[in-house]
Amino acid sequence: AAGIVPPKADTAWPPPAFVWTWPMLVLNEPAGDDVTAEQLYARAVAARRGAGTVSTLTVALANLWLTEFLLSRWSDAVGTATEGLRLARETGQHSLAALFVTLLARAAAIQGGVDEGRRLAEQALAAAIPRRLAVVAAGASWTLAQLDLMEGRPTAALDRLLALANPQHPTAHAAIALLATRDLADAAARAGRVEGMDAFVARFERWARWDRRAWTVASAHLSRAFITQGEDAERHYRSALATDRLGEQPFDLARTELAYGEWLRRSRRRADARPHLRTALELFEELGAVPWADQARAELRASGESTRRRDPSTRYQLTPREQQIARLASQGLANHEIGARLFLSTHTVSYHLHKIYAKLGITARGQLSERDLDNAG
Repeated sequence: AAGIVPPKADTAWPPPAFVWTWPMLVLNEPAGDDVTAEQLYARAVAARRGAGTVSTLTVALANLWLTEFLLSRWSDAVGTATEGLRLARETGQHSLAALFVTLLARAAAIQGGVDEGRRLAEQALAAAIPRRLAVVAAGASWTLAQLDLMEGRPTAALDRLLALANPQHPTAHAAIALLATRDLADAAARAGRVEGMDAFVARFERWARWDRRAWTVASAHLSRAFITQGEDAERHYRSALATDRLGEQPFDLARTELAYGEWLRRSRRRADARPHLRTALELFEELGAVPWADQARAELRASGESTRRRDPSTRYQLTPREQQIARLASQGLANHEIGARLFLSTHTVSYHLHKIYAKLGITARGQLSERDLDNAG
């Protein structure tokens, strides 16, 4: 397709996902385990804060932000980025200050502060390009592309994401371009411009075979599904949902459920689509991901099911889906058995059970029989 610069053959892998924020740094982190990585970076932050080494504390905060963000702990991530921004500005670390503005833009956009997210991303981009801060410019442009996707402008999003892989463009950055592949494939599919996308997706798939984190593996399947048709597309959607430990990243789980539900609805399988769209809506509402919840709600209405916005006062009550899962779990059914009955992935069931335990103030499945589940909603 015109204007597309395909990725070069891989001569060396880009840095792991957790060092994309500052790729010059080489950090050892446990492959495939985001929770343990978050604990590692939290310890690194505590050690540097205790030692008073601000120059390395800001870098550690940037990496901690990413793990918190991937685990959908957004309030923690915003606090981490805010501290990092303050310290970077106080110590004259202008490059890192611009980076933290980008991180705050990403968090704002995903939680519904679309205007604030765009303002911050454009501010970071304006600061980064004159200073040739490639990673900041690329990160800010990626955030702007995600906002374009949220607001129904896939062509604009696609153009921004293709520029990340174009060495002649001021926002180009190889590692960021790789990590943005899922959004690239999504934008290309929505814009009807999937020609030329195979090379980008194939490169990400090769990386996913090396980096086995849940986000990477699920994103590889989802990227392939976006640019594929028929049974092969469905196979990749199902594989994405079956990714080990995806339930630890509820936003990515919700986005995968939404994508599969959208595909099923557009394939005129509305009854099959509804369980996935319901799950996506419940997860997005739990997380406070307002633009994504709105999108899931619109898709669910298009499938023929009426919806309404959730009352914030009910946040500690079980949703109808959670009541279903709680009842089945209290009867002794295993997660995979519950998933089979409700057409959910095992990881989705696991995520819901964690929410159920928190809402009911319990810590184990056996305690469900002690609660009045009929009135917990």
